[in-house]
Amino acid sequence: MTSARLFIQDEWRINRRWAVNLGASGERRRYQLVEGPASNRPRFDLWSPSAHVSHRVKGNRKRQLRASLARSYQTPFFDDMLLRPTINPYAPCPAQGLCGPNGIDLADSSGNPALRPERALGLNLSYAHGFGRDSELTVEFYARDISDKNGQEVALVDVPWASTPRYVIRQANLGQARIRGLDLEARLAGKDFSPTLANLELSGSIGLADSTLSDLPGPDNRIAGQSPWRAKLGGSYALQSLPVKLGFDASYLPEDWVRSSVNQRVYESSRCTLNLNASWNVSKTTVLRLNLDNLLARRKARIDEYLEQDSIVRLSAWNANHARIVVRFETSL
Repeated sequence: MTSARLFIQDEWRINRRWAVNLGASGERRRYQLVEGPASNRPRFDLWSPSAHVSHRVKGNRKRQLRASLARSYQTPFFDDMLLRPTINPYAPCPAQGLCGPNGIDLADSSGNPALRPERALGLNLSYAHGFGRDSELTVEFYARDISDKNGQEVALVDVPWASTPRYVIRQANLGQARIRGLDLEARLAGKDFSPTLANLELSGSIGLADSTLSDLPGPDNRIAGQSPWRAKLGGSYALQSLPVKLGFDASYLPEDWVRSSVNQRVYESSRCTLNLNASWNVSKTTVLRLNLDNLLARRKARIDEYLEQDSIVRLSAWNANHARIVVRFETSL
């Protein structure tokens, strides 16, 4: 592989209220893939310009509007373009001769030399409103329009390592994708509200997202990792009578089905976590820490569902999840 990259960026502070940042990066990649009699020479020319504008409302640095528009790309990994197969160990081949058939849930894996880079046009609009000394509220809207979205496909194909068609999973371009989302984040310092809350700090976020993949049938044709919504909450409190600080963090992700390819979709159960922690400064050089992790432990469920020509294959798995207690004694000599 040979590659060349170019990057340029500059920033201007127009006045107390306005600032502009412009940049651009480019990359040229050339591959030479030789695997026995097969030879491929993928070539990518990629360009990524960006523009960012920030505005301080009435010149106040704690009240800022930001807008960003950028084109980005993600190139395939080298191994994702190699044809060399990995035989599924649960559908093995004989020591001599060619492989026989396998099931869709026991697919082999192989690369795709025709894989194209994923390109995206992204827009971010945000407003941050600070108040008091350390408190801040931020709301952000984001949008992504993606072409040649990278993902996986499972297909029954003729392969040189088998005497009959076998199911093979490989990276593929899944067409156009669209993402829209809204995030709300807050960081609240108790001292900004009342002297009696001076030792209290809270932070939290709520996120909403919607995504679709054009080449996959609905209704579950969302992008993996784009949960319809999510929530986080955390905080800490420092005791006045003792050099002890207490804290917690919690998060929640709802259950969801996601179609990862035309004939495969995946279900994951909801995830709810709660962690508690405490730290005691025994001396200037010694700290005792206590963590209670995953206090809402429960089994996680995952279902992989495969659609064959005349049937559906469903694999279900449950993973045990346990609470954990961690005690650490730290000292510096």
